[in-house]
Amino acid sequence: MPDPYLRARAADIHDLAQQVLALLADAPEAAMPDNVPFILVARDLYPLRAATLPANCLAVVLADGDPHSHAALLCQAAQRPYYSGAGDAVLALTDGEHIQITRASGEIRRLP
Repeated sequence: MPDPYLRARAADIHDLAQQVLALLADAPEAAMPDNVPFILVARDLYPLRAATLPANCLAVVLADGDPHSHAALLCQAAQRPYYSGAGDAVLALTDGEHIQITRASGEIRRLP
């Protein structure tokens, strides 16, 4: 879908459909780390998950995502840095790996 606004709204509808399917299937939610600061790295983030991110989530980095999405707006409202379109390479990061994000450019690099 070429229009970014319509693409973001389509993602919202997809999120709603996934929520309904998860409820019908009684599927468990993915766990978030407790009491440990973390950066959420994922392919995409839907509004419900963005709205319920815990305070110890310091930033969101998405391989895909959309800067016009409701998830982006919710992160911005929570003053949580949100980086979309980082590419598939971020999905190779492992739990506990340390990274540095340059806020101005969105550049992400692994730390030793």
